[in-house]
Amino acid sequence: MKRLLRMAAAIFLIALTVGACKGSSSSTGAGAFPDKDLTLIAASDPGGGLDLAARALQEAMQKEHLLKVGMTVEGIGGGGGNPARAALLKRPSDGYSVVAESNRVFLNPLTGTTDMQASEFVPVAKLMTEYLVWVVKGDSKWASASQILDNLKTDPRAATFGVATVPSDDQFNVLGPIQKAGVDASKVNVVTFSGGGDLLTNLLGGRVDVVSTGVGELSSFAGTDKIRIIAVSSAERQPGLLADVPTWKELGVDFALDHWRGIFGPADMPKDAIDWWATSIEKTSQTQTWKDILAKHGWTPDFQGPDEFAQTVQAQQANADELIKSLGLGG
Repeated sequence: MKRLLRMAAAIFLIALTVGACKGSSSSTGAGAFPDKDLTLIAASDPGGGLDLAARALQEAMQKEHLLKVGMTVEGIGGGGGNPARAALLKRPSDGYSVVAESNRVFLNPLTGTTDMQASEFVPVAKLMTEYLVWVVKGDSKWASASQILDNLKTDPRAATFGVATVPSDDQFNVLGPIQKAGVDASKVNVVTFSGGGDLLTNLLGGRVDVVSTGVGELSSFAGTDKIRIIAVSSAERQPGLLADVPTWKELGVDFALDHWRGIFGPADMPKDAIDWWATSIEKTSQTQTWKDILAKHGWTPDFQGPDEFAQTVQAQQANADELIKSLGLGG
């Protein structure tokens, strides 16, 4: 009889264990996440801001020994980030693949360039803020952003602008200040290129007069006379690479724009995977390796975990909707 009771108790405990496993939010039944290699999709071409951000995260995590498995950075550029996000949604939503993206997650559906909605993705972690700048060739006839704006008031097509993708903050950093300066933004000539690297090639080749891009994409030109940065989208003057660059507000234009890089997963990504990514990125953000990388690229420290990042995304989505409507860019 005692033997039968012991057997019954054992069966009961096994049933409880199986039931608990079925009801968990674990990404895998094999053990603690992660137990196999990870893929970080960069939603840009090589040399673009998101490619640089993804590879910077990979480098810092490896150097600081925060990875117990391998991590591959996979670049999927073009299409305003839509192909990269679509690729993520086609993969298992177990947290082993995530995407490095910007606010195009919600900009693209707002402007009608994709059927994918922001609700299909979960904000995992904000990596940093990368302010946007106006850049001209070192020998450009344009001495300042103010001079360009003054000329645009007379002739909206006096200068040709280049951006890497639309819709994007790069585009807003062109049209927003121009509109605030009293210029009809719809008449300004804005040319779109395939990515950040291609954008700078066309600037140096003389095919555009001004480019709007993230400061991190200019780090390789630091200390050279090939380019000049003439305005930055931050609300206040920045240190380092941007120490001598005026903000729009300093130039008398009531415009500022925070541009960030972040990590997103599919909406049904398991909680343990979200927690691992967020915790690991937070630990990375506290290391000297990461701080040195930020300084090198002119990036601003601005880590946010899942909850705070989700609030940022929600608030900026509402603001972007208003800006898109004011610029006549809605889909």
